[in-house]
Amino acid sequence: MTRIWNYRLRIDERQEKTIFLKLSNQIISEILNGRLKKGEKLPSTRYLATELQINRKTVQLVYEDLEAQGWLNTQLRKGTFVSDYFPDIQRSKSGTKSSVNVNSLVLNSSQETLSIDSFDDGFPDLSLVPYELFSRAYRHALIKIT
Repeated sequence: MTRIWNYRLRIDERQEKTIFLKLSNQIISEILNGRLKKGEKLPSTRYLATELQINRKTVQLVYEDLEAQGWLNTQLRKGTFVSDYFPDIQRSKSGTKSSVNVNSLVLNSSQETLSIDSFDDGFPDLSLVPYELFSRAYRHALIKIT
């Protein structure tokens, strides 16, 4: 059964940003404005791509990026949901972003400075290793030697 998504996103053609940035900024603003609530299920990438008439891969990349930032959670075979815990964003009284604090990374827009409190690298994502490229380079090196 297909669930109808109540929120209409639009990709404004007049802006100079990429579609990727337009969509990710729009989803973040929907979350911040309260139209997308914590734990709410987002539409599938296919549905949203068809609705917005954009490439599905773009929607997938937006979902992956927002998940990496902490805005979304993806559950295997269930879908993509709005995260229960958002990145720490503080707003001034005028409604503009004054500073963004995501874990140990602090960026103040008024000072344009970047400070990192911790140098914990965590664990590398092994799915990002280009194994095929390494194996081709290794074989090429071995063939050159012999």
